[in-house]
Amino acid sequence: MNPHYVDLTADECPTEIPRAQGGAALVGAWHYPAVGTVPPLLKIRYDGPDGKTLRWYHGRAADEWAAGLDGHTPPLYGLDSIRPGEPVLVVEGEKAAAALHSLAVPAVAFAGTGAAATVDLSWLDGLDLILWPDHDDPGRKAMHTLADRLARAHRRVNPEILDLSGKQDAADLVQDWHVSDAAVLWESLLPDLVVVTGPDPVEVIDWPEPLPLVTALRPVPAMDTALLPEPLAPWLLDISERMQAPLEFVAVDAMVMLGSLLGRKMAIRPRRRDDWAVHANLWGVTIGPPSSKKSPAQAEIRKPLDRIEAEASEQHADAMEAWRRKFMLVELANKSAVKAIETAIRNRNNDQAQDLSKSVTTPPAAPPRRRLVTSDATIEKLALLLQENPGGMLVLRDELVGWLRDLDKQGRESSRAFFLESWAGDGRFTVDRVSRDSVHVAGLCISVLGCCTPGTFLDYVGEALEEGRGADGFLQRFQLAVWPDAAGDWRDLDRWPDHQARDTAHALFWSLANLDPANIGAQTDRYSDMPFLRFSEQAQDAWNEWYSENQRSARHHRHSPEWQSYLGKCPKAVAALSLLCHLTAGGTGPITLSATHRALAWGRFLEAHALRIYRSGTTGQTAAQVLLKHIRAGEVKDGDSLREIAQHDWSRLDTADAVREAAQGLTDAGY
Repeated sequence: MNPHYVDLTADECPTEIPRAQGGAALVGAWHYPAVGTVPPLLKIRYDGPDGKTLRWYHGRAADEWAAGLDGHTPPLYGLDSIRPGEPVLVVEGEKAAAALHSLAVPAVAFAGTGAAATVDLSWLDGLDLILWPDHDDPGRKAMHTLADRLARAHRRVNPEILDLSGKQDAADLVQDWHVSDAAVLWESLLPDLVVVTGPDPVEVIDWPEPLPLVTALRPVPAMDTALLPEPLAPWLLDISERMQAPLEFVAVDAMVMLGSLLGRKMAIRPRRRDDWAVHANLWGVTIGPPSSKKSPAQAEIRKPLDRIEAEASEQHADAMEAWRRKFMLVELANKSAVKAIETAIRNRNNDQAQDLSKSVTTPPAAPPRRRLVTSDATIEKLALLLQENPGGMLVLRDELVGWLRDLDKQGRESSRAFFLESWAGDGRFTVDRVSRDSVHVAGLCISVLGCCTPGTFLDYVGEALEEGRGADGFLQRFQLAVWPDAAGDWRDLDRWPDHQARDTAHALFWSLANLDPANIGAQTDRYSDMPFLRFSEQAQDAWNEWYSENQRSARHHRHSPEWQSYLGKCPKAVAALSLLCHLTAGGTGPITLSATHRALAWGRFLEAHALRIYRSGTTGQTAAQVLLKHIRAGEVKDGDSLREIAQHDWSRLDTADAVREAAQGLTDAGY
């Protein structure tokens, strides 16, 4: 006797299956054979005082089972019962299907009412189906949902829905009516059988295939060449044209790298009287599909930094040679002094020993090597590099998302905090480790630049915001983030680089790397030894107008928290760009109005790209795609209002208007 119609009794279940679960006893399991890419599955049933409990297990290897679904969606149960030329009963729940299997009746089942909207129905294409709902409202609604999906997606299917006028599901019928074979089953059903083709009834429409839901991108402006610092413009345009890479890529790479060279050499004080200081280190990311020349553009813009580091390496080699000679002489002198001291002590001449000890000197420290760029360093190594290079460092990552995900891992919290504090350029950080001396960095200043594809970056952004990782503002620190439209048609362009433009640009990089703030009129005050510039009077008025509007917008309740965070970090980027635009134009003294206007134009340009990134898709999806995902997961019920759906606080569906727009998108696509 098998009252639950399980495929495996408790005694037959694999040993990995617990025999009890929270006071409930193991009843048995229904077996799902492997289908397509889905491994074999077991749905385990436990019965206890509080009712039944169901658990999933998946097959890992021969006769090995592990808890959970391992990311798979269960297929229809009972697919192996289908026989050519015979109608198939579609029921709700494995128990009902298994009861029909006991009579050799082909039957498949979906696992609960929620699965009616999501289960894969492709295996039923072309079959004669009779849908047998459970005798309750949720059961009838689920079966009508299934009928609608079948009629739309599988045109050769004409599903019929049974109305048994009060009779229960298949398991009840077989058990209570003592049905013993298929003939008796149909004989029992037919007297009261009413066949309908839709709810109440509804005509089955030959729906066309829905249109694919394409992720909608917010428009972004093409980069205006007026944004480029004038001495750099010919070089950047030449690289962009020869590589056929978006101008946005080379421009962002250049501004971030220039900012890293300026680093903590000096600052800008954006307010007329306040001592708030902003450093020019920036975080940037270039986003584009594979083969859009992100990495080659980055490598080309990096060449001036490589030349500076190469020259510094040669100078360091000479300095190390001189240091070794000096170190050797000091060591020999100290050894000679120590011998003399030992002799004086043996002769009990302590005064002489005391005098001789004054000649022992500390060997000189090795000269630091100038470094500008690193790609993969621990925070301990970065702290040491910053001690030797107090002007700041550039962290360059070819694949940025991998680095971001690494910082999200458990155990990397201190590394994430290190980078968070490095963004402002004036943080202090101490690294304490048992195995080495403490390392204290008085001015934590790091620039970050990377590139990635749209899919990987949007996936990360969506996951971070949905899971709350975006709450610390790490993502919003990437103020120079650009995702331009696809480039035009490829041209066969093979020409010599513009050598004059390149020499001018490389000279500009060198001048910023070796800048003496005193030579460009930077000020200091008695409270800080950090040199700084302020805006000219006209430039200050332009900045104040923009800054006031930015702060009002950043605090407006209509914006999402992640967008408020982004807007709140814009002032550092625009202030830093003002300083860079001023210095790259050869400016000295107060920052000019033209440099400020260029930086404000950069701010508007970057905001448009940020809107594309933050608003165009969550995990790469439109609001319509997100809504469809929740519908298919059974999380949206028939009759749910727009407000009720919005109360779930799902990403991109957090207001009734957003839900309405998403639903309209599904309707327009034919869903």
